[in-house]
Amino acid sequence: MKTIKFAKDYSKLEKSQFSTIRHPLSTKYNEGEIYLAKSPSHCFKVECVNAGIVAIGQLTDKFLMQDTDAKSRHYALEELLSFYPDLDHCSEVLVVFLKQKDCYIKLKNGRVLREGEDFSLNGCGFIPNKPIPLVEFGSAEFSPEFERRFMEMQKR
Repeated sequence: MKTIKFAKDYSKLEKSQFSTIRHPLSTKYNEGEIYLAKSPSHCFKVECVNAGIVAIGQLTDKFLMQDTDAKSRHYALEELLSFYPDLDHCSEVLVVFLKQKDCYIKLKNGRVLREGEDFSLNGCGFIPNKPIPLVEFGSAEFSPEFERRFMEMQKR
């Protein structure tokens, strides 16, 4: 499985679908192919939804800023060009659209539960053998009742 490396833990990586801007001569990304996304503190599978070459000038300020976690187009371009110094503001880039493939649940306390992990707080082995229902990353709000039942399951 090919790896897509991210130099930082960008906020976009917490979304179930996100894009990444790459050098136009980088690896070919194929629609439907599964890749391993790695950042300094995360590693997860993603599926390529689409990829295409676009001129940097055609990318909106918002798109560039979301991709780089920058506060302005200027800083977004600065970040991008720090990774690809041979490009300039007139160059073309490869924009890759990805969606996460792992099944997970994110609790209000920020803990992420993934299929196949020991979800117990005390290591007693609550490991589901079926996929966990997918909840959009970062948007899940679980009721106190759900969290109470979850805690009870961990005591078993």
